[in-house]
Amino acid sequence: MSIAAGQSISAIENRFGKTIRLVRAMPNTPALVGAAMSALSPNKEVSEAELAEVTAIFESFGACEVVPETMMDTVVGVSGSSPAYVYLFIEAMARWKRIFQKLS
Repeated sequence: MSIAAGQSISAIENRFGKTIRLVRAMPNTPALVGAAMSALSPNKEVSEAELAEVTAIFESFGACEVVPETMMDTVVGVSGSSPAYVYLFIEAMARWKRIFQKLS
């Protein structure tokens, strides 16, 4: 398994210099409270049984979905970066509201 962001399956396979079984995984921070939404993308060497084992591991701390590797960048944007950006935006608005209330 690899949780290295931005590292494609082919890039990781090339580092080994031989055929390997690999599942690229992208969990998100809600995993800390058992509410993750993880994406899994196996290479062609991974059997259905092995993928089922990996899926069970990731389902132990939330939900997961098997997606084509071409969707992994989208997964990062939707389940990681975008929610974090929205949270920061809301937090900034709340701070400005408190500052404005003090000035009024």
